[in-house]
Amino acid sequence: DDAVALNERYGVPEGKSVRTEWLAAMVQASYNRDIFTNVNLRLNYMSYINYKELSGKRIDHMLNSVLTAKVNRYINVNLMANFIYDYDQDRDVQYNQSLGLGILYTMQGFSVN
Repeated sequence: DDAVALNERYGVPEGKSVRTEWLAAMVQASYNRDIFTNVNLRLNYMSYINYKELSGKRIDHMLNSVLTAKVNRYINVNLMANFIYDYDQDRDVQYNQSLGLGILYTMQGFSVN
């Protein structure tokens, strides 16, 4: 299938091993805020703009978000989500999410020589 073959090349022209893009810009923005007591929200947005193919659909976007909650002095919970739009990879928005649970225990009363 020709459409699958084009997608598997990730925009690299036939006969080439690298795709180059000249004259581009990258925009990055970060947001970090404690939205409640012991709850933190971090957002990181990046976009890549290739001036050769400048149009709204051709701009690549990536948004990473992390919501962290400290449950008590031993347990932290993280909820993470990533959203990516790259026209050369896939015409739809790609996303994933994950949930992390962290346990912290501090050992005291001994020394390491």
